[in-house]
Amino acid sequence: MVDEFGVLSRPWLTIIIDSYSRCVMGFFLGFYAPSSHIDALALRHAILPKSYSSDYQLKNEWNTYGIPTYYYTDGGKDFRSIHVTEQVAVSLGFNCFLRSRPSDGGIVERFFKTLNNSVLCELPGYTGSNVQQRPKNVDKDACLSLKDLEKILVKYIVDEYNQKPDARMKNQSRITRWEAGLLTEPYLYDERELDIALMKEAKRTLQKSGTLQFENLTYRSPLLKGREGERVAIRYDPDDVTTILVYEYLDDGTEAFLDYAHAQNLETEKLSYRELKAINKQLNQEEEAINNDKILDAMMERMEMTEELVKKNRQQRQQNAHEAVNSRPSVTEKLSISQPDEEDWEDDSEDEPLPTYKVQYMDDLFEDD
Repeated sequence: MVDEFGVLSRPWLTIIIDSYSRCVMGFFLGFYAPSSHIDALALRHAILPKSYSSDYQLKNEWNTYGIPTYYYTDGGKDFRSIHVTEQVAVSLGFNCFLRSRPSDGGIVERFFKTLNNSVLCELPGYTGSNVQQRPKNVDKDACLSLKDLEKILVKYIVDEYNQKPDARMKNQSRITRWEAGLLTEPYLYDERELDIALMKEAKRTLQKSGTLQFENLTYRSPLLKGREGERVAIRYDPDDVTTILVYEYLDDGTEAFLDYAHAQNLETEKLSYRELKAINKQLNQEEEAINNDKILDAMMERMEMTEELVKKNRQQRQQNAHEAVNSRPSVTEKLSISQPDEEDWEDDSEDEPLPTYKVQYMDDLFEDD
């Protein structure tokens, strides 16, 4: 895939599946490696009702939502994290368990196998799991953006996967089984209730005029004026840090929501935490002063680079398809010019080295945490 930096990268997909109906409840798609916070964001998507614009061209609604009673995961270190097993489970009132047998992971593994065989293998840039069978031009064919893939996944889950029966039930679709298994209407959580438990957290000190700093960005909120010097908690979605949520600390040890704070001059943009870190690193290397305007300029440059790369890939594929259908003879063939024998061919000029091209992957832009 081509990511928001204009370079090749492989996305991660975290899935939440209902064990009774096998419905996909929610997911998180991004270039972030698995972590407790990514798992929490996938859980957030599963718990909340979901709605999508007409751009997704959905025929059905994604009606599954609600808090789980039991939450089973594998033994990965991201799932063993205190953030998931204690903070999230206690805050939301569900029981979190590690799966007891490897075979218990088949519910999720079967979904990924079906997704690979039915959808992903047909997409440009698909690498597959077998290196020996990987297409030679897989890097050149990569042209999908993360948003493109997200739309494909949503449509597949909503209009196909959840609408079809699981192998255990011949005549009942997954979504029908989910609806039939409901004892009561799922509790409708307010997004702010989930933010405290599920979003990534940091602590900051409020500055003059209701501003605060986060990763070299300046955020402002009119409702925070007059609180200069106060220590607050902020929460943010790693997928978009242009808006953060600000909470005050109460005397009883709890937190109360104060207001949204928006990155100045970036209110209408979308900027991931990953991209912000990369831009900060780039500006540091260039010894540039880092502020909102500089970060916005860097964002625009990266967007232009990505659009140009996608455009070139599309033009090349169109040209290849055209030549395959409308092949034309070479000049020597049209004029019946005989080709010289190899032993008679002499060329005293030095061989020019062939150009080489380097594929750059996203991980090269980051330092290890």
